[in-house]
Amino acid sequence: MNIEIYSDVVCPWCYIGKRRFEKALAAHPGAQDVEVTWRPFQLDPEASTEPIPHLQAYAAKIGDQAKVDATVAELRAAADAEDLDLRLDLAQRVNTFDAHRLLGLALTDGGTELQHRVKERLMRAYFSEGRNVADHGELAALGKEAGLTGVDVSGHLASDAGVDDLKQQLGEGRALGLDSVPTFVFERRWAVSGAQSPQVMGQVLMQIEAAMLGGGGGCCGGGGCACSA
Repeated sequence: MNIEIYSDVVCPWCYIGKRRFEKALAAHPGAQDVEVTWRPFQLDPEASTEPIPHLQAYAAKIGDQAKVDATVAELRAAADAEDLDLRLDLAQRVNTFDAHRLLGLALTDGGTELQHRVKERLMRAYFSEGRNVADHGELAALGKEAGLTGVDVSGHLASDAGVDDLKQQLGEGRALGLDSVPTFVFERRWAVSGAQSPQVMGQVLMQIEAAMLGGGGGCCGGGGCACSA
């Protein structure tokens, strides 16, 4: 089973959804036959490469401080339930284009396993450590920490390498009609949106596996899961 996950590095629900999905996949009997690829999505393509506090960006977007506080409380509760150290007070909102270029490089250089490690490292750096995931030096260091050591990351980011490919992939996401993340696309046929619970995602995995084998039609049932074929 091939699964493509569209997400952004600075999206807290993507971080929470990633951990929930990993729990579901770990419990799935056919996990060894699942390949996961991370696909790019930018919440704010016009964001600056100069960092601003994540909470300040929330306040500017939402406007009402009471709603901001409620949103942050909901996110922290969900993150705590998944044992994620969500430090939105430290997080620095930036443009994520080059972070996605790094993820594309990881996929090309080392395949999906390396890309997965780089994705995890970037999200932890952003949400738990307050690192600037638009800074080329930081990105090169984080890539190296995750195992991306066989290529010149700094040189890659300083050039135009991967730019056209990334723009094409971002366009593919828009063509699919994606307007929120995380979105999980199974076999380019079924899609599930949102940071679904491990239980719902486990059900999705089972039902899609059955559908692929000709044993069922729908991909999920209930739980707030949105599927399309």
